[in-house]
Amino acid sequence: MKLSKAINEMIGVKSSSHKRLAVKIGKNNGSAIGNIITRNNCTVETLLEIAGALEYDVILKPQGQFGSTIVLTKDGE
Repeated sequence: MKLSKAINEMIGVKSSSHKRLAVKIGKNNGSAIGNIITRNNCTVETLLEIAGALEYDVILKPQGQFGSTIVLTKDGE
């Protein structure tokens, strides 16, 4: 799934909006989120902020496998 679709899906599931998400991560307005989605590009740090604000984890797993996963966090724990 592309980043833009994933972010929009998380926003929809949480019944949020670009503006509410922007406020949660300390941005001035919803266009900041729109820019991330439009460009389909952001840093891992920004992705972690967005995911955390929407109460999601960012998880890495081997392709095609289940079980062994790594959860990325902002604090490195």
